[in-house]
Amino acid sequence: MKIISKFSDYYDVGLAYGIDKNIRFERVTKIIHEDDEDSTNDSITLEFKKNSKNYTLIIQEGLITFCGEFYPFAKVTVYLVMKHNKKLVYEKKSTLLSYKKEEIVDFIEQEYASIEEIEREQKYSYMLNDSLDSIFYSDSSSGLVSVGEVPYYVDTYEGLPYQERFVIYQLPILAKYHFFDVVPPMEAFQKLSMFLGAINSKDNNMVEIEDRYLAEGKGFDCYSFKKRPKKRKRKKC
Repeated sequence: MKIISKFSDYYDVGLAYGIDKNIRFERVTKIIHEDDEDSTNDSITLEFKKNSKNYTLIIQEGLITFCGEFYPFAKVTVYLVMKHNKKLVYEKKSTLLSYKKEEIVDFIEQEYASIEEIEREQKYSYMLNDSLDSIFYSDSSSGLVSVGEVPYYVDTYEGLPYQERFVIYQLPILAKYHFFDVVPPMEAFQKLSMFLGAINSKDNNMVEIEDRYLAEGKGFDCYSFKKRPKKRKRKKC
């Protein structure tokens, strides 16, 4: 696989084992969807005090579609909340991105409190534990999906608390999302090569047929939809 790109990613180590020039991967990152309206309704935001300081913890869900497979993840960020000129200022203190619910729970309990305590303190209409389950164990995050000719996408929420936006990226840097935790470098390279190789093979196997032969195959000839001449004047098409 020959990668054409202005940036590197973690699976590029596969290039060291040889390049198949017949498989081209033009890797250009694009934003194919962006929405900042009512996006905060899809994230979990918790406010708490610790050592007489105000903090906000936000849990943002995400999903990577890679070579037809789903990989859900969650990103937890803790902000120190202060006031400056009568405006709230959020200072990032710690963050974790993980593909495992257990790691997210451990991080929250280390930074804030146990899940049981949070559920008792927060008067929300949902349970935190159930909300985490919906991220990692949803039926929509399993199985295979057709992704056309683009190997991978990332759906994610970004931004400060109460100022979030939902974004879908096409071909971003996967190392930024710690994708190596679920798909090792060589495995990712091989999956991409197979995915793009299948597309390349499909394109190369397409045979172009002249219009007149396509018409004949469907029972038409050069006199179709025309008045036919008498038999003695009829010419060969």
